[in-house]
Amino acid sequence: MIVATLKESCKNIRVYARYNICQRARRGVLKEKKGFYIDEYVNLWGYAVELISSNPGSTVSIQVHRDNDGKAIFYRLYACLAGLKQGWEEGYKPFIVFDGCFLNSVCKRELLAVVGRDGNNQMFPVGWAVEGEGKQSWKWFLENLMKHQLSIDLRPTSRVPTRADNNMAKTSNGWLLDARCNSIITMLEDIRILKNIEQSTHSRLIWNGDGRFE
Repeated sequence: MIVATLKESCKNIRVYARYNICQRARRGVLKEKKGFYIDEYVNLWGYAVELISSNPGSTVSIQVHRDNDGKAIFYRLYACLAGLKQGWEEGYKPFIVFDGCFLNSVCKRELLAVVGRDGNNQMFPVGWAVEGEGKQSWKWFLENLMKHQLSIDLRPTSRVPTRADNNMAKTSNGWLLDARCNSIITMLEDIRILKNIEQSTHSRLIWNGDGRFE
């Protein structure tokens, strides 16, 4: 539940609550339900190992900074599942959209994503990263995509129509609205099991005008 929804609920039952009170209440519930956010950062490396071991061929890259005491501080993460790599290679359309959205949790970063179209013309997530948006961030993200999975020519002159680009970007942001409010591992898991991925694997019957479906 987002803070605005919580505040609206209070209004409906005629209980006055300031925004910061609703925010603290929401964080308290999330901590009790999902654990402290910091615990999930500590467990990121174990999560990456589990992803790779349970999905052979997947790519997970974590980068950290070191403070003055040598302590690792999370910097950025890139992930792409093996099934998505295979699906992209075997059934993709040469059409992709790059998009990003701000995270609404304690993690004040940005979620960068690449979304394509599959053979059924459905949205097909290709890869994603947790980063701070900027020129270097997108450069690092694209380098990972090119290194680990994309086999199409991403020349600087390649482009898509503005309307198609905007529609795809709005759609990709739409299925991230709930996930981006969660702590980092919970958010990554929500993205991994998105219903959009499952739904896009189903065949769609199309009348071909020649007396049969295909």
